[in-house]
Amino acid sequence: MSTHPLLELKDIHKHYTSGSRTVKALRGLSFNVNSGDYLAICGPSGCGKSTLLGIMGLLDSFDSGSYLINGEDTTSLNDMRLTALRSKFFGFVFQSFNLIERMTALENVALPLYYQRVSKTDRTERANQALSAVGLSGRATHFPGQLSGGEMQRVAIARALITSPAVLLADEPTGNLDSKTGAQVVELFENLITENLCRAFVLITHDLQLAKRATRQITLADGKIVSDSGRI
Repeated sequence: MSTHPLLELKDIHKHYTSGSRTVKALRGLSFNVNSGDYLAICGPSGCGKSTLLGIMGLLDSFDSGSYLINGEDTTSLNDMRLTALRSKFFGFVFQSFNLIERMTALENVALPLYYQRVSKTDRTERANQALSAVGLSGRATHFPGQLSGGEMQRVAIARALITSPAVLLADEPTGNLDSKTGAQVVELFENLITENLCRAFVLITHDLQLAKRATRQITLADGKIVSDSGRI
């Protein structure tokens, strides 16, 4: 059993250039994510939340600092290794669902396994299991246009889980849902670690009530950590 944190971010800086203007998105962020963590990263719009999630999920680069995944320093890895690590280690859920309209719920969920060259029989079996895990066994043959917003987000969650990721990253996953449906989706997230469907869950949200449901909260402002309930 590894003794490393799942994720270790050390003095992460990130800036963007817009014309003659430099925007410092992240300013020296340092924290770990451990197995069993249910972490909410919150703060106002523009504080750096989504930029941070992109870096954590290897979707974006950073300017300086270091980022270790399960003890492996990502700064020295080539694109092929980064892609493999992203595919193996992370599952992603976004606000906009990102489902393919012409594909059924089952086909949408199975898609990541297609790119991993898993056989059709195994893809179908695992996709059915993933849909069952999110309570959508009866919607496998439905297309996105035949599903409610909450059901589409559950399909997106099943798709994120099908590769058995260590860490599930969710960026404002309830942003397009009404409050009741959003609460149901969050309850589903909260069961994931309990049921060993992932080892850690990181939720990006501006909703303080949702953040309070997490077992740990990090608050950002102007690209800096202003509070971390898990820091001693």
